[in-house]
Amino acid sequence: MKAKKVNLILGWALGIVIGAFFLLHISTEAALHTHLFFSGHPLIAITSDVSPVEFFENGEIIYEVENPPVDSATQTTLDRFTLEPAMDFLYFAKYTGV
Repeated sequence: MKAKKVNLILGWALGIVIGAFFLLHISTEAALHTHLFFSGHPLIAITSDVSPVEFFENGEIIYEVENPPVDSATQTTLDRFTLEPAMDFLYFAKYTGV
């Protein structure tokens, strides 16, 4: 009886983690805000707007952040990010710098 309860709780916890991952990467803007949040800029991730700047044939999109964060190590503004599609419905962001 106790093992069933533990398995149920672990199943729900795993389902919530997987569901949150999909929700945070399901759209381009959500993926960019998630990347900014987990890279150490949570306030900017919540308050700033993003807009697409360039589109490429392979599905990549370059987005620009309206109020970009400043990197503490290099003192550069992190304003342009590439969003790459994965599995046709998930997006992952990375800093391009160009």
